[in-house]
Amino acid sequence: MGDTMHSDRVAYPNDYGPPDHDPRGRLGSVGARVRAVHVADSYTSLLPGAEGKVVLIDSMGNRHVKWDDGRTLALVPGIDRWEVI
Repeated sequence: MGDTMHSDRVAYPNDYGPPDHDPRGRLGSVGARVRAVHVADSYTSLLPGAEGKVVLIDSMGNRHVKWDDGRTLALVPGIDRWEVI
């Protein structure tokens, strides 16, 4: 028996609720300009301060960004940090 699923509880990959639920626009919607504060991906050379435009929000709430230097990299809520500019 062990683990029990509760239908009244839903776990999200971040603490902002479902991917499409961002009432204050803190995470940035499609078309928003963002600035990287911290990116946890150790394989990227994207530096803090890089700016870009959100082009897609996937089903997990990740913000896929086209960075001004031409790169593309998704920002992961709860792991990466960024600000909407």
